[in-house]
Amino acid sequence: MVVIRDGELFNQMADYYDIFRPDYPKIVADTIVDKANLTSYSKILEIGSGSGKATVMFVDLGIRVVCIDPGVDLITKAKEKFPGKHVEFIASRFEEVSITPGDFDAIVSAQAFHWIEQPAGYMKCAELLKSNGCLAIFWNIDIYNENEFDDELQNLLNRYDGQVSCATADLYAKRSETIISGMTESGVFLCPELMKFTFDKSYTSDEYFGYMLTLHSKIFTSKTLILNWAQAQN
Repeated sequence: MVVIRDGELFNQMADYYDIFRPDYPKIVADTIVDKANLTSYSKILEIGSGSGKATVMFVDLGIRVVCIDPGVDLITKAKEKFPGKHVEFIASRFEEVSITPGDFDAIVSAQAFHWIEQPAGYMKCAELLKSNGCLAIFWNIDIYNENEFDDELQNLLNRYDGQVSCATADLYAKRSETIISGMTESGVFLCPELMKFTFDKSYTSDEYFGYMLTLHSKIFTSKTLILNWAQAQN
């Protein structure tokens, strides 16, 4: 029997992931570059790079990027986007990869760092960073508002066995506090700074459905979701 670990599940939906997962606002990369004093001579490590959704922000700024992801199909997608660029890809889990210590000016991770066991993940990041290196971990979080539209959407998702990665403002705040405390308690990263950026993302019904299929909890039930969706359309 082949056992697929949690962080590797997304590889099964590589096409959907690349098409339907939202991008990240440019201000995220600009802020990281500013805070970490990155230049075109800098070298960063990206953990859980997937199909390159976040990678492109740093490549466009001329920064050298080493990407790690356990999904071979996702890496193939990413490679197609950066021909001739200063990007290296490693198909591996972060916990298992062997890289030269003290080699990176910054480590970034978009929508992936929660898959890494802690505090071992923080410890390994500290080993790989230069003495003044920066760790920047970030997520896209859909904020659920208690209004008529969001309530109707939630009811529709429940009816057809669907779900999205969303949180109320209170839950989002608690999640942020947990991440900050975990980083601080690791003993290797002190006084982390929390930054929030809001942006609007519009979906057609098909795009939203495609996005829903990329969520971890729904990958194993994607065939059922597709069937339910087809029935709903009819």
